[in-house]
Amino acid sequence: MLISFAFETLGTILLAIRWHEIGWVQALYYGLFHSVSAFNNAGSFWSDSLSSFVGDPVVNITIVLLFVIADSDISSL
Repeated sequence: MLISFAFETLGTILLAIRWHEIGWVQALYYGLFHSVSAFNNAGSFWSDSLSSFVGDPVVNITIVLLFVIADSDISSL
């Protein structure tokens, strides 16, 4: 559980840094929501999902790595 928390926290920080232009509080909220959602293979907050970030490597790599790490059971160590 501690490892899961660490990966979700790292994802939150990376996404919040990427989305900081909307304001840090909202960026942290969106970062946390999408980090936990990606780690649990759930949905997105926005109606267009994350399609507006299709060309954004930070968002795409972060979300995909959270999917893969959670599915590989690394987080259960």
